[in-house]
Amino acid sequence: MLLISMLLLAPAFWFYRGAGAIGFAFGVAISYANFRALARGVEALTDRIANRNSREKGGRIVLLFLLRYGLVAVAAYAIFNSSAVAFRGLLWGLCVPVAALMAEAAWQAYMYSRQ
Repeated sequence: MLLISMLLLAPAFWFYRGAGAIGFAFGVAISYANFRALARGVEALTDRIANRNSREKGGRIVLLFLLRYGLVAVAAYAIFNSSAVAFRGLLWGLCVPVAALMAEAAWQAYMYSRQ
């Protein structure tokens, strides 16, 4: 994700100038934090399911899942109200995990084809 975001920062600046690049940076930060929180939430949920003696509460896990999306919506709304150009950059930034996953899939396919 970090490599893809560094590669896409220049086109975001080219198309949307400074405000769009700042929105892109916020989008990348939000999507990275969201991705990490999702990974932790899935680990906690699987631990809760597999281990009956888990200290994690099921309701807390679900609340954190919903809170993540609420925070993304609040950030997107705030940026949308401040600048439409920054909002476009934010949308680019929110799509970085998809590009990173596609790059990872291409890398895995390449490595598989070499065997």
